[in-house]
Amino acid sequence: MQNLTFNPPSYALAEADAGTPQFPTLSISTTNLGPFAGSSGTIIFPPSLARRVDADMTTAYAETWSVSAERQLLPNTVLALCYSGSHGVQLYSDYISDLPGSGVVYGGDDPAINRFSTLSRQYQNIVTRGNGGFSIYHALLVRVQGQNIRHSGLSFTANYTWAHAIDNSSTTLTEYPNEVPFRLGFLDPFNPALDRGDAAFDLRQRFVASAIWQSRWFQTSGRKWERLVLGG
Repeated sequence: MQNLTFNPPSYALAEADAGTPQFPTLSISTTNLGPFAGSSGTIIFPPSLARRVDADMTTAYAETWSVSAERQLLPNTVLALCYSGSHGVQLYSDYISDLPGSGVVYGGDDPAINRFSTLSRQYQNIVTRGNGGFSIYHALLVRVQGQNIRHSGLSFTANYTWAHAIDNSSTTLTEYPNEVPFRLGFLDPFNPALDRGDAAFDLRQRFVASAIWQSRWFQTSGRKWERLVLGG
């Protein structure tokens, strides 16, 4: 219910966007009062934003599944083919449920007077928290792993992953550079599937390899400090 603590009357959040008739310019200020510092006259501040929680909101959950097959290629060397998948269901989402223009489409407002009007006359817009998010993930993994190859002390692991992450909301707020800036939620709150596409963190291919060589030099020969420092 943290979302509701930002509602009036105890708290109010309003937006002042430069370039609008009400705020043609907003100068950058170095004082704590920001654009309110050293101003003269009065300005009617925009209506505040309201937040609500969907009364039918349920607990989000994820389904995961996987399958793998392993084959020994050489002594102490194994090849593994794996598939992994997950599905995020009824994920939490924040979205503007009273978009600019809703008053024209649903409320009968005259677009010639205000084509950006909303249904609510009291608030600038209404942000709703609900279960509009979903995600799907598929991954194919190929792994080759060897231990102490030919008794040389060499062990290695090589992993290649091909994956695809799909969702309709990678984050509640815009935190990724390839997302539309200053946009909260979905393009259409009545059709969250419209935002379905590659996740912001989608990484199709990844290769990781590591090796450890446990050298036999100085393990049983050489001076004591050489065995302690360089042995193995």
